[in-house]
Amino acid sequence: MSCLGAAGIVGRLLTGWLLDRFHAPTISLIMFLLCATGITLFAYASNAATGIAGALLLGFGMGSEGDVGPYLIAAYFGRERFGTIYGLTWTAYAIGGATGPCSQAVSTITRPLSTVGDSIPGLDRSRCGRDEFASSEVS
Repeated sequence: MSCLGAAGIVGRLLTGWLLDRFHAPTISLIMFLLCATGITLFAYASNAATGIAGALLLGFGMGSEGDVGPYLIAAYFGRERFGTIYGLTWTAYAIGGATGPCSQAVSTITRPLSTVGDSIPGLDRSRCGRDEFASSEVS
């Protein structure tokens, strides 16, 4: 997790510098693709090096997110409406952050236990294989 935090600081600083010099939507796309790649690497890491690489990319992308949003809001909507739109953006972000785990919990409860492992990030199937979940299926 320290790799994720350190990469977030670097991502934030580098993204701010890049946004001042290059086309902002392109920089945004690159940063979000890096973040998606990091999530994929981190979720399917089979060794420590892959997990660390995923954490670095994820942290870099998460750090850049803090710069990209306000920059694009100011660029496309102007400073007159910046506070309102930025506030609404973070309100939507907070609602998603609150309802996402709740919807995940509901979907986990309503599905058979054999598929619960498919929705738990970081589940180590090498120690608790799919057979263990299949044998405890709820009817």
